[in-house]
Amino acid sequence: MDQTFFCKNTSTVKSLCAPSCLNKCSSVETKWKSEDIQEVKNIFKGATGFQLKNKLVNYLSVQSVIGKVVNGYIIHGHEFCMEYSSHLTGCRMSTLRSVLSDFLYGVRLYEYNNRGIIRNPTTATMNFTVWFKNTLSLIGQSAP
Repeated sequence: MDQTFFCKNTSTVKSLCAPSCLNKCSSVETKWKSEDIQEVKNIFKGATGFQLKNKLVNYLSVQSVIGKVVNGYIIHGHEFCMEYSSHLTGCRMSTLRSVLSDFLYGVRLYEYNNRGIIRNPTTATMNFTVWFKNTLSLIGQSAP
């Protein structure tokens, strides 16, 4: 199972591994059974958005708890480069990078639609609230 593919527009062969990668990702995967590869894909299969990010954060949390270095994704005992991790998991590389960055900054849970984020009210919101309270106190109870 050679992990190279032909580009559509050219006849050159492009590797799935990053050019600067020292981990020899493709040679490691060729030693795996097809069940192992499918198992990795099934972990993240079907999850999208914040659910996928939560699965990735949980994966990194477990990796941290068992004492592994958290500067990349370690799958079956091997640290893969981002490009190859993207290939193995079926996740976008930008998602993998953003989750890793967020994890290093302390994010441990993603919530749907930014719930739980407390924002200070803007001046416009405060002005509307004051105006609305004053209007209700003046005409709220005595209106026909």
